Amino acid sequence: MKMKFAQAIFLVGILNVFTVSLAIADELISWNNTVASDFSAQQCVTIHGTPGTPKKCASSYTQKYHCPTIKHPDKHCHHTISGPCTPAVPGTPDVKQCANVSLGNFSIAVDGGVFTEYAGINDSEIAVQTTVNIAMFGKHASLPLTCKIDIGKKVSICMNLLTRTLSQTADSGYSCEIAGADVASISSPGVTANFCMDVTVEGVTGKPTGSVTARVDAGVEFGSANVAGHTLSMGSKDWNPALFSVKF
Repeated sequence: MKMKFAQAIFLVGILNVFTVSLAIADELISWNNTVASDFSAQQCVTIHGTPGTPKKCASSYTQKYHCPTIKHPDKHCHHTISGPCTPAVPGTPDVKQCANVSLGNFSIAVDGGVFTEYAGINDSEIAVQTTVNIAMFGKHASLPLTCKIDIGKKVSICMNLLTRTLSQTADSGYSCEIAGADVASISSPGVTANFCMDVTVEGVTGKPTGSVTARVDAGVEFGSANVAGHTLSMGSKDWNPALFSVKF
């Protein structure tokens, strides 16, 4: 009886090891990465001061008048009179005034992998599944993306993270879908954000090889601001970090 029980335990152990091995074999490669950036801008304007003016005086002039004496009854004298003056006016310094815009932090995290066994795929396909988690200026969303791609295909896929739409060619041999449609969309004026993947699948049925490269293609327009009567463009910022590049 003890021998049969020990054999049963041994068989269960083998089964568990086999199950884990299958799960690992199904996943050809995996990834997990986060990129983040702060989005802020500053624009300044210099208000020029005045140079000031020095003290100015009109030219002086001489006035002649009669100043007789006993010895010189016809004597004339001269008196110099200074011209009128305007006081000096001090100058004013240049003044720099700035406008600041701080939208906050924008981060994108991805977690996924390439699978040879996945719901709905056949032996001549692989599945590329990744979940994109967005945290944009205090708003959050999670978008699971799954693509089924034929062996022998090379495709480029971009997902608009704000509208949950895909930009892909009508080429046959692959298809993608976005889950998480019940998640409220997030947006911010002047913001664009896309998650893009370039996938190459080679090899043969049962032994696919290839690569997956992903990046973020995003940008922010900061709008304009009024400073000291001047309308300033606050500019823009492009954000194009690489997320991962793997081979399988």
